[in-house]
Amino acid sequence: MVSKAIDDDIPAHPVLCFVEADWPLIGCSFNTCGVDVLWPKKLYPKFVAKGPAEAEMLGDLHRRLAGALPRA
Repeated sequence: MVSKAIDDDIPAHPVLCFVEADWPLIGCSFNTCGVDVLWPKKLYPKFVAKGPAEAEMLGDLHRRLAGALPRA
């Protein structure tokens, strides 16, 4: 759904982020079937990493995703 709502020039990477999960002390994030499974502190660096989307594109991207995806 997300990939169809955005341009092909911007890659979409699926993630499952568990906000209030009890992770083991030595637990780590993992990837299964191309989906990253992690917690917020591990997800944040992915959000702030440099990528192909420029700052001025983000407002338009947000509007397109908000219109294309159902509310939670």
